Amino acid sequence: MSVSIQQILDRAMELASSVGTDSHDSPIVDNAPTAEVLFPTALRRAATEIARSDRNEADILKRTYALTLVNGSITLPTSVIAECLDSSSIYSDDDSDIGQLSSYKPRYYDFLHPALEQLGYYTVRGANLEFREPDEESGEFDGALNLVAVGMPDIPSTLTASMTISDRVAEKTIENLAAMLRGEKAA
Repeated sequence: MSVSIQQILDRAMELASSVGTDSHDSPIVDNAPTAEVLFPTALRRAATEIARSDRNEADILKRTYALTLVNGSITLPTSVIAECLDSSSIYSDDDSDIGQLSSYKPRYYDFLHPALEQLGYYTVRGANLEFREPDEESGEFDGALNLVAVGMPDIPSTLTASMTISDRVAEKTIENLAAMLRGEKAA
């Protein structure tokens, strides 16, 4: 679906202001600047909720991120949805064993104390993605890897430019944004 941010904002403000009372008396009617600021958060929540509940939709939201690690670490790109890394994969263009023998570990302790030394592992610690090769200690890997993970759709720089997202992500974004404008969900 191709939709502009402005279309999503307009629909969310219409939905938010039409609950309960006369929509013309609602203070939300004049909340366009607030809606614009809340839009990325509403979109991220929608993408996260849908990716967690629908494997097919998660696959549609996946993107490939080219990473260059130094000492086994790199700052995770901000568009990666870290909450959905359990469905991610990692591979190297130079070494086919890295992807086949690497596993995501959500808990840092499990990353530091692997059950199988023959596997490589990756995790998120703070804002960093950390990687260890099979039979290696943490922090020894220098090189390029590709991370395939659920990511945020690209947000256009103008309100009227089109962005391509699924119907479900668009509708969930509108619902989230309307609830945020009404104060039902924290920003």
